[in-house]
Amino acid sequence: MLNQIKNQNFSGFELIIIRCDPLQGRAINIGVTLAKGKYILTLDDDTSLPDPETFRKLVKGIEESPDIGMAGGINVIPDNASPFIRRTMMELPRRTTPPVDVIVDSDLAEHPLLIMRKDVFLEIGGENEFIPRGLDPFLREEFRKAGFRVVVVPGANYSHLPPSTLLKLSKQFYKNGKKAAFCNIFYPQWVIETPRCHGNFVRKMAFPSRIIRYGRDLLMSALGCKWILFISKIAYAFGFMVEALRCRMLTIEKNEA
Repeated sequence: MLNQIKNQNFSGFELIIIRCDPLQGRAINIGVTLAKGKYILTLDDDTSLPDPETFRKLVKGIEESPDIGMAGGINVIPDNASPFIRRTMMELPRRTTPPVDVIVDSDLAEHPLLIMRKDVFLEIGGENEFIPRGLDPFLREEFRKAGFRVVVVPGANYSHLPPSTLLKLSKQFYKNGKKAAFCNIFYPQWVIETPRCHGNFVRKMAFPSRIIRYGRDLLMSALGCKWILFISKIAYAFGFMVEALRCRMLTIEKNEA
């Protein structure tokens, strides 16, 4: 990652690395307080930048219109991806970004490669440090509520890969399911929908409707022989139920006390 950042042909930026903070939102907020620039660009430590023009394209994209507050890149499958990685990114929603020819409003702008106006970021209060999952949709929603567009920039390619084995992927989805249950139980007002394509902004969906959709998607993944997607959804649902039960028991114990 550091070598790829050095290879970017865009100059005049500072690099701030936040290490050993388990809360992504807090880590980003700390970095922003230290930053001096006009724009904030976030990268995950496992993001890959195949194109040295990426930073330049993002800056040009956000400067194209004053109403663009946040701009993301295009998550692509690397040429040297293993068969498992390639199939996983093709089967799982939001693991790749549909290509675009022009800047488009999109819900697929995400933290692994994301540029934001610093003043707007501070105006909306920055990242939400309370929720363990769902930072991306929450932040996008806050930018839109502030009157700014959220877009993706054509050609600003990056790769953000899933875990390398089915076991590791299942563990990740199990943990994500637990975090999602925690958010749904304690912070339902901050649970925002995540569409799978550009545009199509639906802020909220009733929980029963989401369960029906999840069951439908699970069935379709089995019928379509998308076994990586099917197993991932099973792991996510199991994690969700385990955490929901744990939170329920804690609530009962608290009420009894």
